[in-house]
Amino acid sequence: MGMETARAVEPAGKWNRSQSRGGLDVRPILEKGIRMFKLSPWNWRSTISFLLLFSMIILFFSGVFLYVAPIGRIAHQTGWQILGFDKDGWEAIHDLFGFFFIFLTLVHLWLNRRAIICYLQNRARTAFRMKKELITAGIITGMVFLVAATRILPI
Repeated sequence: MGMETARAVEPAGKWNRSQSRGGLDVRPILEKGIRMFKLSPWNWRSTISFLLLFSMIILFFSGVFLYVAPIGRIAHQTGWQILGFDKDGWEAIHDLFGFFFIFLTLVHLWLNRRAIICYLQNRARTAFRMKKELITAGIITGMVFLVAATRILPI
């Protein structure tokens, strides 16, 4: 009988190119798939941004619901409700999320302070070129404040 050539045997657990189908090495594909499911470090800036977004949505809808709600006594006597909450419930939701939104805004400003400072430094150089925009924004803000303070619109 002829001499058989000795083949080196890979230890168990090792992946051999010849073991894959058609000579295709699938190790990089498997490793990439495994890396996709590893937990990445927590990103607080993104978390705070999403919390701000969700809080703003809840504030918007609770504000609209409170705006269309009848006056307190009538709302209580008629049992007025939207989505299972009465006027007092929507006021509590709106107040809590308002304070939560303010807190999150402060945290957001703190986490993004370097980017904000850099932005403001760059904008400070060009601020005097945007006088019309600055004056327009100031006038609109003043008008909205006066409308709210003098109760011209039913707010």
